[in-house]
Amino acid sequence: MSEIENPTEDTPSTYGQMEEGATSTTPVELDSVPPPPNNHDSEIQDNIDNDDKGKRKLTFFVWNHFKKQKIDGVEKAIYNYCQRKLGGASKNGTRHLHDHFKICPLRRNQDIKQSILNPSRKKDGSTSLIAAHTFDQEFSRDKLAKMIILHERDILKIYESEKTKTKNSISDNRSRVAITTGMWTSNNHKRGNMVVTAHYIDDSWILRNRIIRFIYVHAPHTAKLLAKELMECLVAWSLEHKLSTLTLDNCSVNIAMMDQMKENLRSATLLMKGELVHMKCSAHILNLIVQEGLGAIQSGIETIRESVDFWTATPKRVEKF
Repeated sequence: MSEIENPTEDTPSTYGQMEEGATSTTPVELDSVPPPPNNHDSEIQDNIDNDDKGKRKLTFFVWNHFKKQKIDGVEKAIYNYCQRKLGGASKNGTRHLHDHFKICPLRRNQDIKQSILNPSRKKDGSTSLIAAHTFDQEFSRDKLAKMIILHERDILKIYESEKTKTKNSISDNRSRVAITTGMWTSNNHKRGNMVVTAHYIDDSWILRNRIIRFIYVHAPHTAKLLAKELMECLVAWSLEHKLSTLTLDNCSVNIAMMDQMKENLRSATLLMKGELVHMKCSAHILNLIVQEGLGAIQSGIETIRESVDFWTATPKRVEKF
């Protein structure tokens, strides 16, 4: 037995309801109160409070992802991500809203589980309230992009700092530097780029590899143009006097480019007056050898393929083989 004095709207439903005509001091037996109906919709029904203006305010979390709007006189719940219109009247409940919230592919991981506690603080420094903050992927990506734009100068400053460190490391090193370079074409823009990599052994006998330039080279990629871009790179990094070898693919354009490079470089500063400056890429040479060999036995390969196709065409032929 318990007494309920001055019941308010916050009184838990397990206390039951006051009988008609009863006073605030009338005891109510809990055993006489019928249990609430076992309805799943009642478990997820929205909590509706009355604000100062008398309007109903939706407080259940699922309404953070829907907005109510009247369309042709009918209340609809519009989903924020896919803009789908569902029944929004109070009589419809929220079960269908929960179901769509779980399965919508455009929600992009907007899940109530992806929440963090966000305490708000008073002016005196004490914590007042702790509320859930839902992670928004699109909002975060937008802020990240703006942050990158804002700090673009810092990124360029870091690049210049790292470039100076690498340049000083190569300059202070007492060994010569080998250069490898090659052309690379991007798939999306279909533009040719030259990659220049420096290889050297430092004073601790550790092999170092550094990409020193990534140059866009406009078409046509002639030997004269490639030699000009490569020479400007070597001069910018003060490597024209410390060069040991240049390794390139074994193609006619690169061979012609090396003739241009030898004219621009002072032979007195090169090893053996430049006789060993041009090194042909061994991997490219092996690839050419393999392609030449496959071409010589191409007819035999085709015959073997046809034989395999014949014997594996049916299970009977496989068993006979």
